[in-house]
Amino acid sequence: MLDSIEVRYFKESEDSFDWIKSRIDSGFVFLVPTPSTYDKSSADEFEPLKGSRITHEIIGDEFKKVVTYIDTSLSYSDKGQLEGSLKEYYTIKNEVYVNMSRAKEKLALAIIANEDVYRAIMERIFDERTPK
Repeated sequence: MLDSIEVRYFKESEDSFDWIKSRIDSGFVFLVPTPSTYDKSSADEFEPLKGSRITHEIIGDEFKKVVTYIDTSLSYSDKGQLEGSLKEYYTIKNEVYVNMSRAKEKLALAIIANEDVYRAIMERIFDERTPK
């Protein structure tokens, strides 16, 4: 399983663009959460990247290779449960799950400015302890 997941941390969305583009160029499908038509959402930051697909368009589809992201719109509650911010139009927690679960063979995941989620992924999936 570990060979099928690639995770990278970036301090800002723009820092991830080259990495995401390289994945797209190697056959990955870039999935972003469905943006709000009324308010600014995290997906808006990725408009410069051409060829992305939004969650709402791909429900039920599967792809060999998927690249997506988790940013500060997801966080852990005081009870240790993952929760989404209210600024997203759809439930961001569900959309991120849908995007990640579309990958049949390989998932590339950009973690953007969210050290808590990055640390949790590295500890739970890769059994790596990351310094605080």
